[in-house]
Amino acid sequence: MFVLFPEGVTDPEINKLARFRASKTGKSGKNAARDFHRFLERDGKLFNVKVSTPQIPVRRKVRLARHGRRFSKERLEPYPCIYMSSWMKGILQECPKFVLGGHDPSSAKGLKETEAMLLQFWQNFRSVQGDHPIYQRSPGEQARTIPIAYHGDEGRGLGKEPVLILSCQLVIPYTGPTCLNSTKPLAI
Repeated sequence: MFVLFPEGVTDPEINKLARFRASKTGKSGKNAARDFHRFLERDGKLFNVKVSTPQIPVRRKVRLARHGRRFSKERLEPYPCIYMSSWMKGILQECPKFVLGGHDPSSAKGLKETEAMLLQFWQNFRSVQGDHPIYQRSPGEQARTIPIAYHGDEGRGLGKEPVLILSCQLVIPYTGPTCLNSTKPLAI
């Protein structure tokens, strides 16, 4: 299977990913997650982020006897999750430019540019939400605070079980504060 682009150019990385469907396990759908994980590991595409397993209360339906009534029982179970702090630590160690508007904080000049960009963002944001808790902090702390937008929503999982879905997005993209995907300026 080849993925064609408008100019007729093939992408070898996408072709490698598509090849797993030709395998015996890919056709049946069995072990697709394992095969995909092996593909990412083999090609060095895995990102080193710690997966934690905190104890989360999980509600399961339990049957008392063989033909007995079913009821919900809640118990603590280890549940895999990635903390935002682990994710940000990994990104800041591996590719800090991604979260710092394209600036490299490893040099003195890059660090000053990063801090100036973040401080300017928070100064502009004051006209949008002047009562934000960030304004209780010093300008030095504001210059080292990365703005991130969070969104939480409820979804439905397997068996129509409610699931909390959290997503986040960097407010300042890799390309810098002038390249936003909004036509409206954040603040004037």
